[in-house]
Amino acid sequence: MSYLPYSRSIVPVDGPVRYLYNLANRTGYEHKSVKFWSLWLQYEGFPERDWLVTTEQPPDGSESLRRVDIVIDKYDPNEDTLSSVVWVEAKKPGGDYNTVYLQGLDAGQRAIDYDGLYGVYVVTTVGTAFCMWYLKAGRKQLTPLNGPGYIDADSEESHVMIEGIAAIKGSPPFRVAPTIPSQPLPALDAQETPDHGAWVGTDMVSDQQIWAGQDDNGQGMRDEQGQSYGQLPQEEGHDQQEPDLGPSGAGSSGGSTPSTKYHRVQVVKKGFLGSDYCFQDHRGKERKTKKSDWGKGKYKGQRVWVYKGGHNHYYTNELP
Repeated sequence: MSYLPYSRSIVPVDGPVRYLYNLANRTGYEHKSVKFWSLWLQYEGFPERDWLVTTEQPPDGSESLRRVDIVIDKYDPNEDTLSSVVWVEAKKPGGDYNTVYLQGLDAGQRAIDYDGLYGVYVVTTVGTAFCMWYLKAGRKQLTPLNGPGYIDADSEESHVMIEGIAAIKGSPPFRVAPTIPSQPLPALDAQETPDHGAWVGTDMVSDQQIWAGQDDNGQGMRDEQGQSYGQLPQEEGHDQQEPDLGPSGAGSSGGSTPSTKYHRVQVVKKGFLGSDYCFQDHRGKERKTKKSDWGKGKYKGQRVWVYKGGHNHYYTNELP
């Protein structure tokens, strides 16, 4: 297998991985997509002898009938144990983004509950495009690790998968206690997400960066092809009740009027310096703001951050 000079695509120009990539796109069958990703993960992503890539495995014990398309395990020769690190759910080209998101979320939640983990890594794929996620114990949403969109494996942007895998290998999931799969307890607070360093250029994952790309109806973010993925639980949907803005509720220009509508949003930092605070407005369009654009306010007795934009104001419980 070989790669084009200066190309950042993760798919070689020849060999079995390239063959399966073309086959998955040409045939449109789900099992062809699973075969491509399982071979790529085995050959390119986790080629080391102590990493195992298997298919059709249960996330919650051998008695379970639930099966996950691809599972990546880490072998510990000192303890002679296997620890599941990454759960991969796949769909055929043109498959439903929201369905595979929910399947990945379910697999992650089952694995966390069964193994007693602080969190797990999840990868969802639609055809030959992927999105990498982290799920923290107790959360109802996946946090995207490579931005909110899907990336095709044979694109310049796909190299983020290599960077993500390096971060995963450096921060495998930890068990809650008193024992863990293969590594000593972390020095950080047990409730924190493993540190991913400078991967994609910002403080990667934290309690305040839960971003499953919600639109104003709580139906999930739409990618470039108009597919949606990620769904906000019904009880956490948008609420039009106006927050009670306190004296510190500054934010962008524009005050509250009887016609002002309030929209609950999720905010994510973007850019290598993390200087852009982005969210989707009530029309589904992305807005870029600065932290200084957000002012403090109160909603149902809790502190919120408010961004004032004309007759539509936006609020969030946390800023990244």
